[in-house]
Amino acid sequence: MIIYCWPNNYLLNINFQQKTMSAVNPEGKLLLSSPSQINLVPSGNGECFSSLYQSGALADIKRRGITWLFYYSVDNTIIKIADPLFIGYSACCNQPIAVKVTEKCDPDEKVGVLCLSNGRPSVLEYNEIPESILEERDIQGNLLLNLANISIHMFRYDFVESFAHHNTPYHIALKKIPYIDSKGYVVTPSEPNAYKLERFIFDYFRLAEKVTVLMVEREAPVKNREGQDSPFTARNQIFNLHKKWIENSGASILELEQNRQIEVSPLISYSGEGVNENLEKIILSQKDDSNNG
Repeated sequence: MIIYCWPNNYLLNINFQQKTMSAVNPEGKLLLSSPSQINLVPSGNGECFSSLYQSGALADIKRRGITWLFYYSVDNTIIKIADPLFIGYSACCNQPIAVKVTEKCDPDEKVGVLCLSNGRPSVLEYNEIPESILEERDIQGNLLLNLANISIHMFRYDFVESFAHHNTPYHIALKKIPYIDSKGYVVTPSEPNAYKLERFIFDYFRLAEKVTVLMVEREAPVKNREGQDSPFTARNQIFNLHKKWIENSGASILELEQNRQIEVSPLISYSGEGVNENLEKIILSQKDDSNNG
């Protein structure tokens, strides 16, 4: 977990053990990982706060005087870790939780949406949205439920401390989970075969009267093996972003590309700054990569 230490302005990477629970098949029987062991699977990102407490990390955060915790849980190739704009906006509004969202355009997109439920901030998972409102639109033609949750949040420390022991609800998920059969052989299913229980971190949203919401452009999540939100689309988004950085520096991308894509190392630039001063280094790194490839 990446912790942004504000107002001290440094990053702290904290590792702690994720909690697990047993999985069961459709008949309600426990799965085994060996002839003598129950198969345990991760029980969801909603266990994060209690894991921080049990590991001692929460006490260490308090000792350091850390005010805000930056969190994300979806693979995202161009995410801005501890995005300064997001941090500043969160601190300025000073609600206990801040959430980045992007616009949901397709009713069938498999993404949760931020909304109000009984007057409290909530996230509806895509498979929990009632059919009656799934395709409803406002007078501008936008989906009524259009704030797609991309799992990038800021949490104020005092909020985390207050609810570290709070029991959020469990959600049932049907997954592909390997197991040991009755003969002791490992079975790797090709289709979902078992149920697991998960807690989701967004269920803490309901414990806050208000949350800060920042809508951003779509980033580059990796959620599928192929097609939309796959490694291929994420890779292209990286190249397009870095191409824009180079063009904004005044360089000719056509001269640089020479039939290959250009990528800017994160050691050179965080958000497009410094590209002009390091153009020669970028060119050399691309030549080294092409020679090694």
